[in-house]
Amino acid sequence: MTAAFATGNSAGQGGSGGTGGYIHNSNIPTICIGDCPPVSSQSGDGGNGGSGGSGGALYSGGAVTALSSAFTGCSAASGGAGGSNGGGTGSAGSAGSTGNAGAVQASGGNIHYSRLYNNTVGQMVIGSGSTVDATNNWWGTNTPDSSALVANAAMDSWLVLGISALPPGIDTGGTAAVRANLTWNSAGADTSGSGYVPDGIPIVFTLVSGPGSIGSLERTTSAGANSTTYSSSVTGTAAVNASVDDASVQILIAVFAAAPPLAANFTGTPTSGEVPLTVVFSDNSTGSPSSWSWNFGDGNTSSLQNPLHTYSRAGTFAVNLTVGDGTATDTKSAPGYITVTSVPLTTQTTVPLTTTTTVPATTGTAVPVTSGTTAPVTTVTTVAVTSTTTLSGGTDTDTSGDTGRATSYAAHSPGTARSGTMTFAIGEPLSAGSTDYPYAITIVSLVPAETLGSTDMLVTDGGSTSNTPNGRTLAGIVAISPVGVNPASISSGTVTFAVSERWLDDHGLTPADIVLMRYHNGAWAELPTTYQYESGGACYFTATTPGFSYFAIVAGTGTVSVNATVTVPSVAATAVTTESIQAVTVTPANAQVFVKTSAVLTTGAGQNRNDRCTGRHRRFIGYPDPHNSCRHRRDRSGSSRGGSCPPLVDPQAEPGAV
Repeated sequence: MTAAFATGNSAGQGGSGGTGGYIHNSNIPTICIGDCPPVSSQSGDGGNGGSGGSGGALYSGGAVTALSSAFTGCSAASGGAGGSNGGGTGSAGSAGSTGNAGAVQASGGNIHYSRLYNNTVGQMVIGSGSTVDATNNWWGTNTPDSSALVANAAMDSWLVLGISALPPGIDTGGTAAVRANLTWNSAGADTSGSGYVPDGIPIVFTLVSGPGSIGSLERTTSAGANSTTYSSSVTGTAAVNASVDDASVQILIAVFAAAPPLAANFTGTPTSGEVPLTVVFSDNSTGSPSSWSWNFGDGNTSSLQNPLHTYSRAGTFAVNLTVGDGTATDTKSAPGYITVTSVPLTTQTTVPLTTTTTVPATTGTAVPVTSGTTAPVTTVTTVAVTSTTTLSGGTDTDTSGDTGRATSYAAHSPGTARSGTMTFAIGEPLSAGSTDYPYAITIVSLVPAETLGSTDMLVTDGGSTSNTPNGRTLAGIVAISPVGVNPASISSGTVTFAVSERWLDDHGLTPADIVLMRYHNGAWAELPTTYQYESGGACYFTATTPGFSYFAIVAGTGTVSVNATVTVPSVAATAVTTESIQAVTVTPANAQVFVKTSAVLTTGAGQNRNDRCTGRHRRFIGYPDPHNSCRHRRDRSGSSRGGSCPPLVDPQAEPGAV
């Protein structure tokens, strides 16, 4: 028998016993109605009551098989009462026997995945002769009493009521599916692969405590289970019950504050500046993204979460960031987010003299030359120059309001976990005011050996020191140090720096000659240095370092550093013939000052010589221009390219030479 339903069935009650003896024999010839003479009692026994019923729903003298069946409200009634003695002298009949097996009585067989609930009179299942296999059935409770339910039948293990929630916790505004099932047995085995209780068994869901609400309170089984939904708009913990027949189970569901939705967002620092402009981009997206796609607006892209990008040309650039979490994406577009300007062109300016000098003429006429003016001499035939001048290489001749580059720079980076990367945008300029510098530190990054919190990086120009690398051409020395960080906490670092192309050219160097050195344990050591690119009159390099201390930007070949001071001795009795003293002019990039005189010079020793090359005499102050006319006139050895010029000191080799 499969999927049978036996509800409210009863095995019949045995009949009552007959009344004893009075009319047992028809010995009264006439039936008297009304006033009749008395008849003497006859002796006779009352009849016995009928036997009680067997098997309220199913009775079989042989084996029985019942799968996914329902036996509810069935009973096997007891036998009827015994008959009376009918007033005679006979005895009353006996009562009928008690009924057997409220649901099933059979001689052996199998009953599985069936509902046996609320059956009365005796045990529900009785095996008469042979044992009945009644395992994996639902008995209306999770803790059935086998002695009260079966006789000569095996019922262990039995089906139990279970409950689950998926997901076990939700965000506010979300839902969870709460499922009640009769698909597991008391031994902890999943029985759904072998069979199910019959469909239609009522399930009642109840919100016992906590926030939220339940969708459907009443469902019925389908394939042994069914579900409802739970939802809540506030946080907390909810207790939900499921009940079937006499069993009830409960589950707790946690409600959390909803996470913010996936939304792309970012910042960049800085957002404007001169070429080349290095910008540190930081992802500030919400919703736990797992992928990043950057478009910097200049044709370059990145898939890093927090990339570093250098803009190598001027313009206004839109930046786009698209983030994804595996199921959705979101994009933020920032039109005109980055503004990059060109490096200002060098313009020629007139530098006023800082003092007033009176030049005596041979005719006795004094001509004042005042700061910032051109003083023509109209009656001078010979002028005596008796001044002494001290010149400093690489120094801006106009210092009014020009403070130059700062000596220290600090940058900040948020913390990161072990093996992450912390990036510090230093942004040291190659020029400040009207002063040019041979090098600049632009970016420093470090990889921590352990988790580090937010950190500041300090870069300080070290200038010239007595402890410089021997045999090297020095661009500069800097101290680089993360503030308050134990050196053991640093796994490695990277230094990005720039070197002026003009400095390289003036020292006869190429980018391949440049190397970064680190001072550690009393010695200088070269670091792996890589040339990256050229932009805006500078060459950019990166070098990796195992730690931070003093660093030197050097070359293995070339001439001495430009940071030298040269004193020009007095020139006595220099003769100048019928020439005007020109205005003193200077280009900030090359700091060049010259005075045009005649071709006839009188040296301090009174000897005369002719400059047959150009008829000019130049005095160089500051950083020499690699393209000035003197360079075109003379080669690097100091030899004249034409004529028999007297040897001059090469201003490229010794800035500030006369």
